Amino acid sequence: MMLMTLLMMSCSKEGPSLEGDLFQGQGQQSSCGAIVLGERLENPYTTGNITKALNAMYPTKAGEVVVNATDLYVRFLPASQEEYDTLTSLGVCLFDHPMDYEIKVEGDWYHDPQIPQGQITWQYAVVPVDFEFPEIRYEVIDECYLPDNDLSTKSDDGVDWDVVERQAYMLTGNEDKLVPESKASGSVRPKGRITITDKHYNGGKAIGVAGVTVSCNSFVKIDNTTTDKDGYYEMSKKFSANLSYKLVFENKKGFSIGLNLILTPASVSNLGKASPSGLSKTINKDSGDVLFKRCAVNNAVYDYIGRCSNNDLAITPPPSGLRIWILHNLKHSGAVMMRQGALLENNIFKTFLGEYAGLIRIFLPDLALGLKNDDDYRDIYATTCHHLAHASHFSKVKTDYWNTYLKY
Repeated sequence: MMLMTLLMMSCSKEGPSLEGDLFQGQGQQSSCGAIVLGERLENPYTTGNITKALNAMYPTKAGEVVVNATDLYVRFLPASQEEYDTLTSLGVCLFDHPMDYEIKVEGDWYHDPQIPQGQITWQYAVVPVDFEFPEIRYEVIDECYLPDNDLSTKSDDGVDWDVVERQAYMLTGNEDKLVPESKASGSVRPKGRITITDKHYNGGKAIGVAGVTVSCNSFVKIDNTTTDKDGYYEMSKKFSANLSYKLVFENKKGFSIGLNLILTPASVSNLGKASPSGLSKTINKDSGDVLFKRCAVNNAVYDYIGRCSNNDLAITPPPSGLRIWILHNLKHSGAVMMRQGALLENNIFKTFLGEYAGLIRIFLPDLALGLKNDDDYRDIYATTCHHLAHASHFSKVKTDYWNTYLKY
């Protein structure tokens, strides 16, 4: 029902055609991969496991150096977009899958089978031990010790915490995740470059995927950063274990790209496991339609917003917090501006959706881009900029005008 509504609002000259589009669109999204979990693993970063590792490596310091929890491994169950946004506004980095399970099949998303479709699934996170929890349902899974987060750790305590961390992995049966000591040169900060290529753009030379979030983790030890305009990134934390790397399409320019088989505020593309020294990735059409289009749209929006300044093209910028959906098997697009308030109180819209009207409030889109017929970087870029121009128009005329426009 939601996708049908978006089609009705699209600015295509052709009439909407649902034949084959609706469910194929969802099917293609799911083909980019649901995560399949295996067995639960023992978390090496619990206070108990770090204490055991410390005592094993420094038996004379038993009792001298006390391992107090620095962080809590928790899961939240937001009931609405507002609750989800509350968590992100507090700086909480959310994962839709547990971090202490074997992943049998890598994928881009996970939805807990105990949570009904159409509702936000459990969100896993690591928060400081003194975190003030908002009025959102949560459960504490583990009390953890992360040496990087321990402000009381002194350089003269005589403890090499990298060694302790490695020992904790071995004591918990996770030694296979460590870089072999013969190849390790101590903990390192992951760094690399994320690029995209297309033979029809820039002479086929790679360009950076700009401003996108790169996330990496090993169990509950997490770090994330954003790429610069040329696609380079470097994490702030050091790691000694192999890491899972992901692109999270939440951009430092203040927009997000999000729509999987389930609704998400920012889509995630799994880049696989790699060394703690970092991962570099060049994305092209062989990387898959979903990832390629997400990166192309990301760059178009990054460039457009950057050129709206008064010392450049002086275009009115789109509203902040712009949310974009990519509909891979639909050819109609629309600047529906729903997150900004368009149509939410419109009686025709409510009548059309009936009892489903409330569901549209979860992770509302502003731009819905139907990219079925856009395969090249230049075509995706052009379509995206076209609808960003509509979003700039919205910034000037506001909601009342837009509601009339969309009803027409």
